[in-house]
Amino acid sequence: ASVKGSTRLNVSRAEGALADFAALGSVLDVEVTPTDIKEIALRFQKGDTRLGQLRVNGPFDMEKVEGRLNIALSSIDKQLLNLAGAKSGIDFGPTTISSTNQIEITKGGTVITTRGRVDMSNVQLTRTNLTTPRLDLSKEYDLTVDSGQSMATLRTLTMTGTQNGNPLLKAELTSPMQIAWGNTSNAVGDSALTLTVSNLNLADWKPFLGDVAPLGMVNAKAKVLSQQGGQQVTFDFDTRIDHLTVKAGTNQVSDATITVQTS
Repeated sequence: ASVKGSTRLNVSRAEGALADFAALGSVLDVEVTPTDIKEIALRFQKGDTRLGQLRVNGPFDMEKVEGRLNIALSSIDKQLLNLAGAKSGIDFGPTTISSTNQIEITKGGTVITTRGRVDMSNVQLTRTNLTTPRLDLSKEYDLTVDSGQSMATLRTLTMTGTQNGNPLLKAELTSPMQIAWGNTSNAVGDSALTLTVSNLNLADWKPFLGDVAPLGMVNAKAKVLSQQGGQQVTFDFDTRIDHLTVKAGTNQVSDATITVQTS
């Protein structure tokens, strides 16, 4: 009828590449009734320092499989992220991550609507004394999946990204987009999703690609057009790489230009 409890994991000793895991602890708290998820919380800490948490709560009828849940990811920064990157020698610097989401489940679990926002600020990674540019990324979305009607409706999708304050990534949805994998009678109108990548400098990502990393500047545009209620979907992709330099063994291609167009 109900569940209430807590479990804890402590790392008492860690050495070598995983030495940063020493004194790491995680706590899972659960309090659930047949009609309400009062709390499901996963918290991380190191010693007395809190490192972030994932928390779920909200009304949820287990018998009907219906409810509305809030999911929040908060206070995630380098203290926790560096543990994930410890073995590969990655330092996440001033990176912070947060996310707020709401999931609504109706019609006996056959219709699921999820909406929310994800923010990644000051994303900057360092490896072997090489540091990537500072990235700021954000995403807002609103998606409904109806398994009974065999269709999904993407009402909102916005993504933006800047690199050192300059535009890098942008994605926009012009109007609700429907993707159907069955017969549907309540189709929405035509919709387009566009994605633009501007002035992506491949050299900036050498910390992760090593000496084989190509050099060059990438610009790309992609467009997905949904028509006839998602029964017809077209895709167009156009990219250009300027000043491309690639090494392959003793061979090298220098200052090349590559264009790729797909429809």
